[in-house]
Amino acid sequence: MSAAAVLAVRRVCALEQAVSDLRASLEGAPGAAMDERERRAQIARLLSEVTLFRLALADRA
Repeated sequence: MSAAAVLAVRRVCALEQAVSDLRASLEGAPGAAMDERERRAQIARLLSEVTLFRLALADRA
């Protein structure tokens, strides 16, 4: 596997970890900390980043 591919895989893993961390922190946050729409918007944004990055990676292959 090329160095670029390894870097790309690491980036996808980091993005997926960020989504997981955000979900975990939001689940533990008090209800007043963030309303449901904001929470969903942040999760959707991070998932979109992961999806777009995976698509870009697939186009390179």
